[in-house]
Formats: sequence, C-alpha cells, structure tokens
Amino acid sequence: MGMEIVRREMLADGQIVCYRFDTLGTQAAEEWFTDVTESFYNWPDGKPFLMLIDVCGADNFLSAEAMMRARQVSGLRRELEGKTAILIDKTESAENLVMFIDKALQSTRAREVFDSEAAAVEWLLKAD
Repeated sequence: MGMEIVRREMLADGQIVCYRFDTLGTQAAEEWFTDVTESFYNWPDGKPFLMLIDVCGADNFLSAEAMMRARQVSGLRRELEGKTAILIDKTESAENLVMFIDKALQSTRAREVFDSEAAAVEWLLKAD
C-alpha cells in the first residue's frame, strides 16, 4: 500500500486493524479495498474483526470509488463477527459520511462514528 495515501497498522496487540487515510480518492479506495479484502479472508475464524478507519486526514469526504468499495467490503465474510469504528475530524462536515455509513452499507457488523480515537478503540474492544 502507498504510505502517503492509506496506512495500515495493528492496534491493541493485534486485535484491531487500523487504516489511516490521507485522501479518500480513487487510488486510496483501490489500495484499501485490496488490503482489507485480504485481511478479511486471512482473519481467523471465531476472532471478531475489529477495524478502525481514520479519515481525519482526508477531510471526511468520500469519493464515488470509496463509496463503492466500502459497500463491497461491508458484504465480505458475513459470517465473521466484528465492529467498525470510523474516526472523523469533528471540525470538518461529516453529514454525508455519516449518512452513507448509516444508510448505504450492509448491516453485517456494528458501526459507529467517533471524533476521539481513544473512545473508538474502547468501543471496539468492549465485549457486546
């Protein structure tokens, strides 16, 4: 993956897959889709897939390609339990992003939007 566009890191001793975006354009969407698809299919059965998506550096703006790829990812491995936390910059408008997350994605796993990484990580690690 391109280090300037989207970066993957593991948080909480490998329990959380974190993607940090500098842009949500076509190239970032493609790189993320390739990597997250591989992560989903290599994730161990029985272990919840916890993902943090940090779009703070991307001004909370989704490209058409990013929306399409997010819809595709939301349907992967439906049997795999997990949660997704989306970290936004609260100083930027996020209405379209929040509406997309609430209305356009398949409801295969729980999703929440946060403006604090600590709160997002806490929510992800909290047992349901």
